[in-house]
Amino acid sequence: SLLVRRLAKLEASSAAPNSLKGLSDNNKRNGKYVAETGKMFEAMESNRFSDALTAYHQLSASLQREKPYLLIRLNAARQVSNEETIAAIDALRAAFPNDPSTELNIVTSLLLKLEYAAAREAIDPLEKSIDGDPFLNVLRAQLFLKEKKLAEAEAAAQRAIAADQTLKDAWSVRVTVALKTREFSRAVELLKILTRPIHRPGERISKPIA
Repeated sequence: SLLVRRLAKLEASSAAPNSLKGLSDNNKRNGKYVAETGKMFEAMESNRFSDALTAYHQLSASLQREKPYLLIRLNAARQVSNEETIAAIDALRAAFPNDPSTELNIVTSLLLKLEYAAAREAIDPLEKSIDGDPFLNVLRAQLFLKEKKLAEAEAAAQRAIAADQTLKDAWSVRVTVALKTREFSRAVELLKILTRPIHRPGERISKPIA
């Protein structure tokens, strides 16, 4: 399943520069917000992301709370700094607390803050809101690695693989765990699996490795 990654791409594309022209044209037809939004659109289309953030903060309070403009802010912030990205995610979260893509951004925000345990906890409501996805266990495994909790990382990676053996990031976690625990022969076997071509979901690509 690629649902989590699709959500991330959907959220990012909503604020991508190639979508701004259409949004700007709509504003021109409406004729209402041209003065407020024009500088932001122009800055984004010119890749002047700091200027775009400045223009966003000059918008009226009502426009700043609208999702298209919050996503544009987030897209610009990602190109400026972690601090701006965290602030943009927090604003999006406050405006749309129950949006699955917003919950995914909460995880990103906590990662940028290096709050790994909190990021893992934030995966739980995301998992409920999208009715589960194997890749979430990959995220958990990667976070456990950052916390140096190797047994937990291995277990989360195995859960991800049990649901979808094509998740190579999960196999990568298992390789890392094996290397860190100095189980070199197991690491070699895992690397062989990792470097094989991707198979269809549900197709067995190896015998289980303890």
